[in-house]
Amino acid sequence: MHQLFSPSSTRKPMVHNPMWSICERMAEVQTLLDDHIAGGKHTAADVISKAQAILSEPALQRAMFDVGYFPTNTPPVD
Repeated sequence: MHQLFSPSSTRKPMVHNPMWSICERMAEVQTLLDDHIAGGKHTAADVISKAQAILSEPALQRAMFDVGYFPTNTPPVD
């Protein structure tokens, strides 16, 4: 299996890059929305439920906090 690396000189694996984690999870939500719109593969309630579950994952919220998505006065996610 190939390992993806960030473009930095340290060659840190991208799986540890919080922005990469955010992009992956948002892509999952976008896929749910696209499938629902394209052919009703998922009900609207399923899409909302799954999107809420993804967006409330502690790892995703931590990544979003780390990259500055939340205002600076927001307490960090444990």
